[in-house]
Amino acid sequence: MSLSELSKLMGVNRRSMYNWFVLPKVKPEIIFRLGRVLQHDFSQEFPEFFSSEDFKASQKHLGEPRYDSFVPEAADEEFWKDKYISLLEKMNKTMTLEKSVSA
Repeated sequence: MSLSELSKLMGVNRRSMYNWFVLPKVKPEIIFRLGRVLQHDFSQEFPEFFSSEDFKASQKHLGEPRYDSFVPEAADEEFWKDKYISLLEKMNKTMTLEKSVSA
């Protein structure tokens, strides 16, 4: 799953996702939200913060969207903007690599 797709499912912008993943410690609330969206019970990895019941209850009552039901619409401006930025980042990385090889 791309970061753009995950951020869309979480209801945050992509920059927030990047910021979370570079933090030395991620807040339990964010881990819990990620678990709900990804439908993963993080109580195994973080038993000090969560119980299996926490994740079961959140899925049952909140009905978070499933990843496999995510289909971007052609008119989804945010999706296409993120796609464009991702391609620009790849192009920039490639061009930087080519400059360092030719130098």
